Amino acid sequence: NHALRYLLKHAGDAVRIKVAPEGQGWRVIVFGSDQTLVLGSLFYDAFGQLVLEKSSTPDEMRRVALNVCNG
Repeated sequence: NHALRYLLKHAGDAVRIKVAPEGQGWRVIVFGSDQTLVLGSLFYDAFGQLVLEKSSTPDEMRRVALNVCNG
């Protein structure tokens, strides 16, 4: 839920996610709407808090999406 709210606020609704346990938290892989292009990832600790230094920023994810769109 935390990842979905974060992405809706910062990236819009044209993304899909896959959640995978990682260490003492979770890695949320963020895909474009086509479900093949990996835009980035978010890392959440065991308490559900976003770990910014391990996560892709919204700008990084947008840049990946725009680079693909622009060829």
